[in-house]
Amino acid sequence: IERAAALPGVSAIGGTTSRPLSGQADQAPVTPEGWVPREAGATSIMTDLMRVTPGYLGAIGMSLIEGRDVAWSDRRDGQPVVVIDERLAREAWPDGRAVGRTLRYTVNDSVTATVIGVVRHARQYRYERDDRPQIYVPHAQDTTAFLILGLRVDGDPMAVVQPLRDIVSEADPRIPVSQVTTMPAVVDDTLLTSRLQLGLVAIFAVASIALAALGVYSVLAAMVHERTREL
Repeated sequence: IERAAALPGVSAIGGTTSRPLSGQADQAPVTPEGWVPREAGATSIMTDLMRVTPGYLGAIGMSLIEGRDVAWSDRRDGQPVVVIDERLAREAWPDGRAVGRTLRYTVNDSVTATVIGVVRHARQYRYERDDRPQIYVPHAQDTTAFLILGLRVDGDPMAVVQPLRDIVSEADPRIPVSQVTTMPAVVDDTLLTSRLQLGLVAIFAVASIALAALGVYSVLAAMVHERTREL
């Protein structure tokens, strides 16, 4: 990440286990400190959990509302921390004070963590539908065997692909770099089905109007033809 950040045009870079609109995220039940459930009998809030490195939220364009981003000092042997999205903050603490509060989440083990920041909500599955609340855990505190790199590039983003491949290859030739794409392309792919459906609806609508107009014209033409001598 440090070497890639030095590439020409790269203004921000970070890693995650699940990017927006990927449809992939771990689900974790969360019990916030002092939480009062809206529904009787509820014991937790189901969330999507992403592991991130410092810099990822800024690289992907997720702005902080309050608090701070995860840092390299947030390590496994330190105090567990999380960044949460605005939706979870509203649901867990309607009084508006989320930073500094604690919550307990469970993936493999149960972890009690301190909220250090609040970010805007991101669409994790579908562009046109809201998703579950989200929490972002420092990757160093819950390390996985894979990582998705997000880069913000000034200019053509594909220009840094080969230099990035070289950096990864020099670090470890066994690590593959795959599924390289841009976020506009991801959004287009996500909306492809909706666009096809809307296109078909438009085609059928135009065809229906054309058939209706042709039918009206045919009826009027027949009526006029029958009364030509009278007219």
